Amino acid sequence: MPADCWSAGVILYVMLAGCHPFDNEPDKLKPSESCGSSEYSTGSRDTRLKERIVCGGVYFPHYPWNNFDDAKQLILELLIHDHTKRATVYSALRSVWIQSEIKDLKSLYRRRITTTVQDCVP
Repeated sequence: MPADCWSAGVILYVMLAGCHPFDNEPDKLKPSESCGSSEYSTGSRDTRLKERIVCGGVYFPHYPWNNFDDAKQLILELLIHDHTKRATVYSALRSVWIQSEIKDLKSLYRRRITTTVQDCVP
């Protein structure tokens, strides 16, 4: 579901950065980041947030993103506003970031499932 993939992009950003992808930059948007306006956006905080969401204005400050290029690319693909161009679950799972860690992810998943099953057995 495209909306679910967009939401996964927001959640992934929050997990890695500890803040919201559209609501963590200075109050004023640069003209190039604003939707069709050459002026700085000076509307309410909610209006600016909605504009960033609709326009895809994701802010990636230097830290922690300087160490997460592949994760950043995946997030950008998940947060594409046009749902027909947005990453799917399958393409996300094939992303460089996921694939580079797939062995460890599978091992951690197996360990988690085993622990959960053992906890459920009386």
